[in-house]
Amino acid sequence: MLTGDRYPAIVCAAMDWIFLSIASAAIFAVVSVLDKFILMRHAPSATTFIVLLGLLQLPAAAVMVLVNPPDLPATGAWAIAYASGLVWGVSLVLMFQVMSRHEVSRVLPVIATSPVYVAIMAMVFLDEDLTLAHWIAIAVTVTGAFMISTRPVRGSVAIVLGSSLGVLLVASVLVAAAQLLGKIALNDMTLTSMFPFRSLGLATGCVALSFRHSTYSETRAMFSRIKSAGFMLLTEAIIAPFAALVTMWAIMLGPVSLAVTLMSSRPMFVFVLSSILSTRLLPMLGEPLDKATLTIKGMSIALIISGVIMISIL
Repeated sequence: MLTGDRYPAIVCAAMDWIFLSIASAAIFAVVSVLDKFILMRHAPSATTFIVLLGLLQLPAAAVMVLVNPPDLPATGAWAIAYASGLVWGVSLVLMFQVMSRHEVSRVLPVIATSPVYVAIMAMVFLDEDLTLAHWIAIAVTVTGAFMISTRPVRGSVAIVLGSSLGVLLVASVLVAAAQLLGKIALNDMTLTSMFPFRSLGLATGCVALSFRHSTYSETRAMFSRIKSAGFMLLTEAIIAPFAALVTMWAIMLGPVSLAVTLMSSRPMFVFVLSSILSTRLLPMLGEPLDKATLTIKGMSIALIISGVIMISIL
């Protein structure tokens, strides 16, 4: 039985990771919308953007090392932390290649299916059982992911994402693997020790898969424009690392499946932000706002969020 002193402590601890998970979703939604804006208006190419995104994770990690030098963890722990970032970096490469061609409010809900794959991975690698209700929840989530890739056409629907839907589903699986690896690493490391290794892994994945001969000249051209450089530095060197830190903090404090599920609310925040920034008053993104499209997106996001929440509570 919980004592009077013990119960409030447990409630406060739960509220911490719940708040951090929702905060992670909201902050990353801002990052996602800014990423799309940079891709549309300021980045010379998606590949150069991805390389810069990876490299700009490193200054925040370096500052963390200087301010709070971490104890060098065991080889296995830092390798898992590095692998977590590397896998996440590969998923970002896939996601941004698709996002450069499609609406952010269609891309993010598919990535938000990652809690489904966390559940499946737990079944495969940790011998956890999935009930029929879990499989129903998975079907609901995948249906929502499929719907988000459609667009109303003459009373019917047509596939918008096309083959990109498969790419995004692979990216979502990689996100799930990265989150699982992050949780494993945090079992043996502090957050401040783990974060630099993760950042280094993420930078490695982004740079290795996206660097081209034209990257250097395109980077110089982009940073010669004050506005472009400002947006890039603000988003990728400040807001994105902060969002990643909040994400790993939530995963460290709470159950990874539940924390990741709450983070899957990010498409809801993206949907609201991208819609606001596609109005006549703020025409930054130019996403379609017709009634039929908004209805499909809203229903799709509702299905995805419902599915991942069902997986966590069943």
